[in-house]
Amino acid sequence: TTLVSITGPATVVEGESTTDYTVSLTNTVPAGNSVTVNLSYSGTATDGTDFTGVASVVIAGGTNSTTFNLATIDDAFADNGETIVIDIASIVDTNTSFENIIEDTSANQVTTTISDQTGSDNPPGTEDTAFVSITGPGSVIEGDVTTNYTVSIDKTVPVGNSVTVNLAYSGTAADGSDYNSVASVVIAGGTNSTTFTLATIDDLIAEGVENIVIDIDSINDTNTSFENIAEDTAANQVTTTIADNDSPVLTVDDVTVNEDAGTATFTVTLSLATTNPFTVNYALTDGTATGGGVDYTSTGGVLNFAGTAAETQTITVPITNDIFSEGNETFTVSLSASDPLVDASDTAIGTIVDNNDATTLTLNDVAVNEGVGNATISATLSNPAGNAFT
Repeated sequence: TTLVSITGPATVVEGESTTDYTVSLTNTVPAGNSVTVNLSYSGTATDGTDFTGVASVVIAGGTNSTTFNLATIDDAFADNGETIVIDIASIVDTNTSFENIIEDTSANQVTTTISDQTGSDNPPGTEDTAFVSITGPGSVIEGDVTTNYTVSIDKTVPVGNSVTVNLAYSGTAADGSDYNSVASVVIAGGTNSTTFTLATIDDLIAEGVENIVIDIDSINDTNTSFENIAEDTAANQVTTTIADNDSPVLTVDDVTVNEDAGTATFTVTLSLATTNPFTVNYALTDGTATGGGVDYTSTGGVLNFAGTAAETQTITVPITNDIFSEGNETFTVSLSASDPLVDASDTAIGTIVDNNDATTLTLNDVAVNEGVGNATISATLSNPAGNAFT
């Protein structure tokens, strides 16, 4: 009987090729003949995932042994101590070279242990690292819930394990005032990603465009599933813009005063709060009334708003009490705000009610003697008119 045996290395570093395995016969194969030995694999390591198996070897004529090695596959999983168990599965004496050929039961199996991250394979490279990334929406309307953010690992977490990703927030939007943050997410075993959303807060404050910046803050590989785990520096941050749905408006009321009132007071009201104080320039424009002190004093000015909702400021315009009969006259108040988010397009009309009696023209009666030549009739105004007339 010819006995077939196998020997080989006890260990190998993940990502490297093993040293030689040797399959031997107790007798030399006759020249021109051959013997094929088929191999089978078991153990905790997986053929095709952790190593690349060799299905069979051929012992050529004139020899009594042959060698082979196995290439192990470097991955990011923390699977130190996995084993490759190689057995002699069957023997094919192709040319019937021997009366009887069987496996040596005392040397028909060899076990090789795969070690993670040792020797020249330490520290870990990209092939040994699971990378975590985050993606999400570019924008959201204030008061709405965002669409999904996705936190992903480029490897699947082993079943029964989990990875926790802690998140950090920055940007111009404030956590708790503009949105409600999510502190961390868990990627469960058997998956490689998870999702979450953020609820934004409708605050009735005119803030303009704000943004939420979410970063991967830290990663907790709870069950040490991976040799090394790190954030993907090319995809470790996402920025979402909050579009403000609040538009503060300034309104100014029309005012009607008697000419002898002395002043006309206009009230300017802010509808919604703003994030910062701002100023409002106001200007006075002639309508039928004439500025410059003739009917009113047309000098503009500046109002200072703190930016609170329903805040009011006033404009006081001096009114001239003259002796002319002019009828009612008007002028316009217009506004412009230093904050571009504030709508200051409203205007007001100031109406001055004339307090003078209407001007009347009277003619005197005249009696003359015939032959005098001319009769002179006098025309008299009851009080001054505002303009010359014919």
